[in-house]
Amino acid sequence: MKRGTDSRSRPACEFNAQLQVGRTGREYSGNIQCHRGPPFTTLGTTQIRVANHNVDLHPYVRETEPAVRHLFDGLSAYYSGRLRSVLDFCDEHGVIRMTKEENETYLRAYEAHFNLEFARAVLAGSILQIAYTGIKKYRLPENLPPRCLELNVRASKAGAAFCIGRTVNNIPLGLLIYAGRIQYNHWEKGEPSNSIAHQVFEALRSAYRNDPHFDLGYALDYPTPRPVAHYIVRFELGWISYDEYINDMTSILPPQARAAQL
Repeated sequence: MKRGTDSRSRPACEFNAQLQVGRTGREYSGNIQCHRGPPFTTLGTTQIRVANHNVDLHPYVRETEPAVRHLFDGLSAYYSGRLRSVLDFCDEHGVIRMTKEENETYLRAYEAHFNLEFARAVLAGSILQIAYTGIKKYRLPENLPPRCLELNVRASKAGAAFCIGRTVNNIPLGLLIYAGRIQYNHWEKGEPSNSIAHQVFEALRSAYRNDPHFDLGYALDYPTPRPVAHYIVRFELGWISYDEYINDMTSILPPQARAAQL
């Protein structure tokens, strides 16, 4: 417990805080109370929470934090507007019914919504690039589990170092970063020519094959070539904010990791 009093001026303020140490750093929580006296009159109490995520982080993660935070802030702004689901117009039999005016309004909203997809992809692709670079530079390849071999990863290939982390749709997190970054950087070519990235997207298409809302999400050439980095970041990795990102990065890039490649 820390306690301090600012007595140099009036009103005086007292700061009470308790230190908590979590997985990603140190956090102080408490309150500041200001008063004037004597006789003492409380002017107000403010709850505070100060987090320091720079403790016990790999230098690469710590030094790229400001950029990654800004990228997530940008993504959050672009996701603040929600497109109304077409299923909202279903009747009791599951049939979509719209008036002419509702249909025209929905189509305009739909077009405006997807005009923002490229901006989302750019921000998410930059996040993937930062994560990719950290893994490439500071992780050495490990023994490959059978699932990585199924995804065409071989110990001699560059993607071997990315066969790490928790799995999503039976795909290691590192390979999602790897494939997402490649697709983002070469999206105009359509389907990735990189064999590992190709297999990862095949696995994702298989995972969503029976999902009527997202079965074409990873159809990379439909209706035209397009980047899908924002789908990888949000739907697969589950990185809604910097907090989710840092939890994964601290697990796959420990503080003691040394440069594998220069």
